[in-house]
Amino acid sequence: MSDLYLIEYGPKSVVVLGNTKAYLPFLKAQGGRFNKSLWDSTTGATAAGWVFSVKDKERLLGDTALGIMLRHGNFPKIGAAPEVVAPGGNGGGADAPPKAQAPSSSSSLSSSSSSSSSAASVANVKSSDGVYLLEYGAKSVAVLGNTKAIKDQLKASGGRFNKNLWDSTVGATAAGWIFAVKDKERLLGEAALGIKLRQGAFPKPEAAGTAAALAPRVAKEKAWGEAEDAPVAKKR
Repeated sequence: MSDLYLIEYGPKSVVVLGNTKAYLPFLKAQGGRFNKSLWDSTTGATAAGWVFSVKDKERLLGDTALGIMLRHGNFPKIGAAPEVVAPGGNGGGADAPPKAQAPSSSSSLSSSSSSSSSAASVANVKSSDGVYLLEYGAKSVAVLGNTKAIKDQLKASGGRFNKNLWDSTVGATAAGWIFAVKDKERLLGEAALGIKLRQGAFPKPEAAGTAAALAPRVAKEKAWGEAEDAPVAKKR
């Protein structure tokens, strides 16, 4: 009887270890792949051996010419999580020594994504302090204030950015977002945006002194026009 033994090597593979050198042609003919750095949990050390697909387990144990014995061991190696790709599997992991497996990226991403999402939601409420809505004519409303922090949400809500809106609450032009008047209640009801309603005057009042400054000129032009239209007296 040979001193070959088989150990389950993860969910998809089995390995044949022991005095495999004497049976090299047979193991290769059976579809095995040689690996010189397999973890042998029965001895607590790495060893050379052959990797097979788990579906080959019963066939290998039933081959009397090889005389392979089944042994039970712990896999993966303590402190690491090697995974060897069995023959016919994707990749060539069977030719490389077991490597430590990193924590599941999907679970890490899922966890970080949910925590980031929660943090972002709280951040949006806090950062939108100072954002307010003004009625902007008969058909529009304007969202002004600290809009930069929530610009992505405003854009996604259908807003159009304008850097020269008239903010009657401060008496100057300011950057902001224009929406249809029908969006007013929806915007005010969005807790994540934290938009407050303010009362303001629209449109922008006429520049101070414009009409008054032009009045004298208009009066003079009118007087000149009347003088030109007056009849001229004939000379005797």
